[in-house]
Amino acid sequence: MTAATACIWSGINRSTKTRPRRWPWTALPNTARQADEQVSELATHIGAGVQATGLVTDRPDDVTGLMVSRVDFSDAPGAGFIDDHETAVEVFHAVQLTPWMTLKPDFQYIVNPGGMGLDDAKVATLRAEIAL
Repeated sequence: MTAATACIWSGINRSTKTRPRRWPWTALPNTARQADEQVSELATHIGAGVQATGLVTDRPDDVTGLMVSRVDFSDAPGAGFIDDHETAVEVFHAVQLTPWMTLKPDFQYIVNPGGMGLDDAKVATLRAEIAL
């Protein structure tokens, strides 16, 4: 497995002594995994994503993200898959309503869901996060 995380910072404004402004884009943990498909139903998995904080000037605590994931299924006899792979693309925007409440709409488009010959899937969710 490999994983990477990146975060870029700008320099300190020496004239005003202000804190550094954080670059809004951050790489999410990116992964690549491989398994023995004679033993595992999943042969390979690759996932990568990015997120940005404060893209909208008036909303400095909001977070927007994009993630892509691909799974290759086993070709072993008896594995039971019709499709060779599943690919999912996800986009979200977390809206910080108050210091303790976030609403996070999320949309996913999944190609070959579950590798079972199903139509591509569109999934929309709305998550409310409350910090007590």
